[in-house]
Amino acid sequence: MNWIPGTALAAATGAVSMAGFCAVRLHRVTSTMFDLEVDAETASLRDRVRDADTKRRRHAITNGLTALEGAADLLEGATLPTADRTSLHGVLDSEFERLHHLVSGDDEPEAGLVRLAEVAQQLSDDPVWCQRLQLDVAPNLQASGSPEQTLEAARQLLDYVSRRAPVNPITVRGEADEEWSVLWVEVRAPRISPRRHRRADCVERRPPRATEMQLHTASRLVLGQGGQLRIKDRPGGGASFGLLLPAA
Repeated sequence: MNWIPGTALAAATGAVSMAGFCAVRLHRVTSTMFDLEVDAETASLRDRVRDADTKRRRHAITNGLTALEGAADLLEGATLPTADRTSLHGVLDSEFERLHHLVSGDDEPEAGLVRLAEVAQQLSDDPVWCQRLQLDVAPNLQASGSPEQTLEAARQLLDYVSRRAPVNPITVRGEADEEWSVLWVEVRAPRISPRRHRRADCVERRPPRATEMQLHTASRLVLGQGGQLRIKDRPGGGASFGLLLPAA
């Protein structure tokens, strides 16, 4: 048997150990990279699913509002038997409840915090309004409530205002006092005047007019959060529509 000198044996042993160490490190690095790729793919898939769900809900909300406007228009313009009117009132209430569920989505009641600047920014990011909106909301302005319901209520106000003032600039402004945090949607336009609106605070149990449906929807959404809808004159003409939510 040929004996390997001690120095050569030590070198060979060291080389084998180093090769093993490098193999282990390479395996760990490869595994980490694979895990990162899987995480990235999972996050991307989650985002795509969330976007698709948001589009589906927006489509369902739009269809629900169209149905509500049709029922309200029929109640306002037609002479119907009492039983039919009662049935249509029930349809309106059921459709509002379905709309409320669609808007609420997966909101967790315990979250209960609305960052109004983020709501305003999401409105501004919408290509429908981005060229017309002027934002004036402090970054730290917060309210108690549901972000999704507040965003949808603000969208309904913007839709309502846009129908009556298709080209006028719109200001989204925030303010707060000890009781309320408010997101105001304001526009100067001759057809937008508080005197032209019936009460839209949903306190009265009456069917809304079809032309008021978006105001009524916005009001229902903030009432469910302990808030209210307020409409007032805007200095210089026009009107201000306020989503009042409990201060955080």
